Amino acid sequence: MFESLTAVKRPNWKLRFVAVVVIVTVGSVVVSVWRMIEMPLRSYRGPLPTLNASQSESAARLANHIRYLSETIGERNIPHPGSLEKTVDYVRTQLAAQGYTVKEQSYSIDGHKVSNLEVQLLGAVPGDGAIVLGAHYDSADGTVGADDNASGVAALLELTYLARSKAASHGSIRIFRK
Repeated sequence: MFESLTAVKRPNWKLRFVAVVVIVTVGSVVVSVWRMIEMPLRSYRGPLPTLNASQSESAARLANHIRYLSETIGERNIPHPGSLEKTVDYVRTQLAAQGYTVKEQSYSIDGHKVSNLEVQLLGAVPGDGAIVLGAHYDSADGTVGADDNASGVAALLELTYLARSKAASHGSIRIFRK
């Protein structure tokens, strides 16, 4: 109850240990959050370089696909009857126009027909591996999916176009592995 004025007080090591753990934990959380939200590089400033003819054509094809899917067809989901079929028809037509043989795998969800489409472009060396590309063409309820699903389908169609063009100009496509 009474302490001597001359007695040496010992430091509270438990309190110090807990304080250090709390400080390190809070510091780690702050650094982790900062690392997650920081931009890894600086944003590009200034005018973008001018596109060459090939890049301009590619940009136009991408924009046309997105515009057709999001504006002409609109929402592409089961609550909008016929929208999925119109989308499948559009994608099938685009792939067939590029020279692909399109295989359709249809199935039913809640009594509605839905389909997956598949095409193949064989490489130069049989058994040399495969590149699988995919995109889903539906959209969430209440959206036309222009910046998500439609852009994914547009990118897929452009990649299939570029792959077919490269194969046509070089006779085949060669996949290089390390």
